[in-house]
Amino acid sequence: GTDIAEFHTTVRGPEPIVWTNRNATADADRGRGITIEWRASPRDAIVAILVMNADSLSGNLGAAVCTQNAAAGTFHVPPYALANIPPTPTRPRGFPLNLIFVIAFPQPAAVPSDSAGLARITSFAASISGRSVRFH
Repeated sequence: GTDIAEFHTTVRGPEPIVWTNRNATADADRGRGITIEWRASPRDAIVAILVMNADSLSGNLGAAVCTQNAAAGTFHVPPYALANIPPTPTRPRGFPLNLIFVIAFPQPAAVPSDSAGLARITSFAASISGRSVRFH
């Protein structure tokens, strides 16, 4: 609103997250879960794993988000987190929505603002790696 003056901030992009077992995750057994492994910098970042699928035939959609400290380098998405993810149809239609994203969020620090009406500013960029996955 008009009570906040113009402000500027600098956002520095993080090093890209490296999904180290990306090629081994083309298929996901919803009853067993799926393990995601990565390298991320900085190591104090938070890694979010977004799992989603939309059944293009029925219109059903399921999604789950799990988080882990980047330094851990691995996370097993458990079967209960995949329970509402519909299986991928044998012959899906349209744009594929059977996806997993691995996202590294830095621990941003709020900085003081010299803008009228704004005490502190927090800004950050995230690194994202994604792929399509067949859910069984």
